[in-house]
Amino acid sequence: MSRNWGARSFRNQGADCLGICTVHEWDERRAAGDVTNVVYAKALLEVTKEEEAARLRIVNHWPCNDQQGWQKLTYLAAYLFATRGSLKPEEMDAVLSTTEPVEWACALA
Repeated sequence: MSRNWGARSFRNQGADCLGICTVHEWDERRAAGDVTNVVYAKALLEVTKEEEAARLRIVNHWPCNDQQGWQKLTYLAAYLFATRGSLKPEEMDAVLSTTEPVEWACALA
């Protein structure tokens, strides 16, 4: 599991996860007749793969303090509400193991 978040914030990761702008662009191109349905479907599949990878980076992130732990939990809650989705059981296990208790995660890093 990743233990280093790097310079990117949860807000930046959230923008990656939702991929709203990319999907909107492809919707417009398809509506204008600029792309075929096959090309459109392939593009949406790629967006879905990128979204899943970004979500997994957050799920597997090890926060180093309480603030990062709360940010992770808050972001995931907002993401799940916005997408009307849910975490897989293994993703939920990863979230729980990386956020409680927060204090020991830094000792492992």
